[in-house]
Amino acid sequence: MRFELSLACAALSCGVIVTIGAEQSVSAGDIQGAETDDVERLQARGRREVPPETGRSFVVRNDAFEKDGVPFIVRSGSLHYPRIPREYWRDRFRRVKALGINTITAYIFWSFHEEQEGVFDFTGQKDVVEFITMAGKEGFLVLLRPGPYICGEWDLGGLPWWLLAKPGIKLRTWNAPYIAAVDKFWGEVLPKFKP
Repeated sequence: MRFELSLACAALSCGVIVTIGAEQSVSAGDIQGAETDDVERLQARGRREVPPETGRSFVVRNDAFEKDGVPFIVRSGSLHYPRIPREYWRDRFRRVKALGINTITAYIFWSFHEEQEGVFDFTGQKDVVEFITMAGKEGFLVLLRPGPYICGEWDLGGLPWWLLAKPGIKLRTWNAPYIAAVDKFWGEVLPKFKP
């Protein structure tokens, strides 16, 4: 099985920073079967740089982050767009910037965007693209965490309630009905963050 990772600003809940527009195919076995002595190989595969014509990059070199060729320390804080009225988003970005934060971590709350199966809403308060865009305009990097399970003190870890009504479903496993639902959600969400 191959996962196509088209990571916009996504950390995919694992705490890895990836550069906007980086694309890589990774086989599940490459990651799941990795031994400790394979760390260097995996780090090399995980190195992503923006094409030279943009002049921007984000890489791991000698166990340290470099942003645009300069050493960079990630100082992150979480902001949950569903919990902050949209009209206060910019204010909250500016407040956390005043604390020395340079990176925002943000979950995408599946149950917030697909309250009814197959009906997605990314407007108004739910406009996560605008939230991320605004974060960028305020000078932040973003660790986008699209779940599917987010915890975040959100009912059912952000999974939509209607999953529970699906016959034979086993949440947070490789169960076919669960993975099919996740694929539909990610198919709707991840393309929104391609440059």
